Amino acid sequence: MKTSFLTLVSLFLMVILFAGSCEGCIETYYSLIVKNQSSKKISFYISRYGSQHIYPDTLLPTDKPSMLNVKPNGYEETDSYSSRWEDRFNALPSDTLSFFVFDTQQLDTTSWTKIRDEYKILKRYDFSLRDLQQLDFNITYPPDARMLNVKKYPK
Repeated sequence: MKTSFLTLVSLFLMVILFAGSCEGCIETYYSLIVKNQSSKKISFYISRYGSQHIYPDTLLPTDKPSMLNVKPNGYEETDSYSSRWEDRFNALPSDTLSFFVFDTQQLDTTSWTKIRDEYKILKRYDFSLRDLQQLDFNITYPPDARMLNVKKYPK
């Protein structure tokens, strides 16, 4: 009887010990929040490491990339998952990440080839890591006062 109790207590203490030291076991997300302050649905694409075109090449990819949609006056989060945004920037050829905003209705009704060839974007932002940190990883469309110092194309 004493052996069972001691075994149970030992097992309980080991579980507590290992549970407390499992910091790497919990998945961490590093979010980027996109807020749509317009009256139309938008879609966005981030040209990052692994993308076909990376800044300073600001062409759109040949094949239509997957994008997240944001409802009017809504927001969406995109995650860097278990990799910090700092690590993502370190993998880029320059400290710049291009962020493209599209009109979702136009994406649904126009061929990607035409959108790509005619560069039919609503806005392009070129963010440095410092830009995103100063924005607290919150991007707004149309830009709010905090985003006025971030490069935007077309103007």
